[in-house]
This record gives sequence, C-alpha cells and structure tokens, in this order.
Amino acid sequence: LTTGTFQLTDGAELNASTTGTGPGGTITVTANTFNVDSTGTINTSTTGPGSGGTITVNATTLTGSSAGRFVTTTSGPGAAGNVVLNVVDRIFLTGQGTGIFANATETSTGPGGSILIDPRLVELRDGATISVGSLGTGLGGSISLQAGSLLLDNASLSAVSNSADGGNITLSVNDLILLRNGSNVSATAGVAQSNGNGGNVTIATRFLVAPPFEDSNISANAFTGRGGNIRISAQALFGIGFQPRPTRLSDITASSEFGVNGIVLITTPGIDPSKGLEALTAEAVDASNLISQECAVGSNVSRFILTGRGGLPPNPTEAISGDSVLDDTRLPDRPTSQRLTSPTAVVPAQGWILKENGDVTLTAQLIPTQCNVR
Repeated sequence: LTTGTFQLTDGAELNASTTGTGPGGTITVTANTFNVDSTGTINTSTTGPGSGGTITVNATTLTGSSAGRFVTTTSGPGAAGNVVLNVVDRIFLTGQGTGIFANATETSTGPGGSILIDPRLVELRDGATISVGSLGTGLGGSISLQAGSLLLDNASLSAVSNSADGGNITLSVNDLILLRNGSNVSATAGVAQSNGNGGNVTIATRFLVAPPFEDSNISANAFTGRGGNIRISAQALFGIGFQPRPTRLSDITASSEFGVNGIVLITTPGIDPSKGLEALTAEAVDASNLISQECAVGSNVSRFILTGRGGLPPNPTEAISGDSVLDDTRLPDRPTSQRLTSPTAVVPAQGWILKENGDVTLTAQLIPTQCNVR
C-alpha cells in the first residue's frame, strides 16, 4: 500500500494474521505521514505453528495515540512476527495502550518477535510502550533502535518474560537518551518461582540522562535465574547509576532475587578533569614587574617610531595597492604669507587730506595748509 497520508482510526484494523501452519501475511505501507489512533490496529498475529507475518512501514513521520497499535503476537507454538519501521524523521507514541508489540501471550510456547526502528527522533509519552515480551514459555523477542535522540516520559521499552529468558534491547542513539517520570528500559525475566534469566541491554549514546528522584530504570533483573547483562557506552551519565538492587531512585540493575547477579558494564571516557590544570600560587603578584621596561625614560635602547596611518603595504614584500591611503605625517610648514615678522611702530596721524568727493584721509606727515587771500 502506497499513499501520501495513511490514517487508521476509530477501531479500524488492517489484518494479515494466520491460524495455520504457514506464516502470516505481510503488511507493507509506504506513506509520507503515517497515523494510527483511537484503537486503530495493524495486526499480523498467529495462533498456530506458523510464524506471524512482518509489518513494514516506510514513512517520513509516524504517530500513534489513544491505543493505536502495531501488533504481531503469537498465542501458540509459532514465533511472533516482526515490525520494521523505516521512518526518516520522527516516531511519536502517546497514551495508555498505544505502542508497538511483537509479544508472546500466556498460551504461547513460541518466542516474541523483533522490532527494528531507525528514525531521527523517537518519543514515547504517557504510558506508550514498545514491547517484545513473553508471557508464555517462549523467549522474549528483541528491540533494535537506532536514532538521533530517544525520549521516554512515563513510557517503556520492554523485553520482559514471565518464565523464560528475557529478551534483548539494543539502543544506538547518537546524541541523547532521556528517561523521565518512571520510564523503564527493561529486559527482566521471571515472576515468583521462575527460572528465567534476565535478558541483555546494550546502549551506546553520547548522554544518558534520568532525574534521580523520578525512579526511571534500566534493568535486566531475574527472580531465581541469573541476572542479565547491561553494557552502556556513553560520554556521560547524569542522575542515574548502578545499584546492586532496585531502589526508589533512578538506577541501573542486573540483580537476581535468589540467583546470581548479572553484569553491568558502564564505559565512559577516562578523562580526569583535574589533569592539565596548573596550581595557582598563593603569593601576591607585583604588577610593576609585568610592565615592559624596554621603552623607559633614559634608556639608551629606547626608540619611538610613528609610522602614520597609511602608505604601507600589507607586508614588506608586496607593492602598495592603488586603494592605499598615503598620508604625510610630517609637521606642515607655515605658508610664507603666514610667517610672523617684526611688528611695525605705530605713528600717530600728523595731518589729513580732504578729497574732492568729501572723504578725509589721515596722513603720517603734516600737510601744509594753503590759504588764499583775496
């Protein structure tokens, strides 16, 4: 089935289950947007010796809510089918009953199936679950998740089994795994008097974060069987750490109630933050010793050179470019007309001349006055 948007809602079901000896049918959907909500179900379960079919989704985004489910289970000797989600961008699941299930029921003797997921972001909230557990005598299945980031908020990844060995969970997350509000990554095996061994949890990520008082856990515990193995490779863990037994805090456990505990191996870079740091002296520093004395007054080696703001190439081997600004940084000479001369002595006016137009001109010499007598 190929479509732009695929919507399965209001109890609608896409079913390829089997009750016979042959395998169940396969369901393959290719869509840009894939939505399953309001108890919509995609189902390839088996009740007979035949294995369940495979569900394959190719999409850009996938969302599930309100008990929307992908289901491939076994209720008999056959194995549950597989779920393969080739999602480019984001998988978002929210709400109780919402999830991806490749489980084995109480009446089964066959194992749970496998779930393979590889988007950029996986986000599960409010009771959503990805599960490959076994409630019968068959082994739990496996979850393989590759993503850029993984967020579980009151949600779970589960490979839990009742009486057989727990399943396996492998998480390869480039940046961050964040566990909030009682979220669990669990491959625990066994209830009371069960001999099943815990499953295996393998995690590779940059940061693993779980607030310590929210009781989010990574576990591979057992009851009378041996605890499973947990291997974590991360740059840093925040808020969560190994504990020999489950507590009310956020812990990593591989314990057994009455058997042998499993192995928890946590690998982080062996970086000592104190290395490479230089101890500071407690003595006061004389700031005057930090000032260069090469240009001190009176020094025979002192020189002060003013080069100006322009006219120099970027380096001595290059020519001056046409865009360079050439400035003459010398002190300019005064123009000849502005040079100062000796002041001229001030002489009081000694006479005056009356011109024909009536103007009076003062003179430095006395002008004799001629009187005409008639």
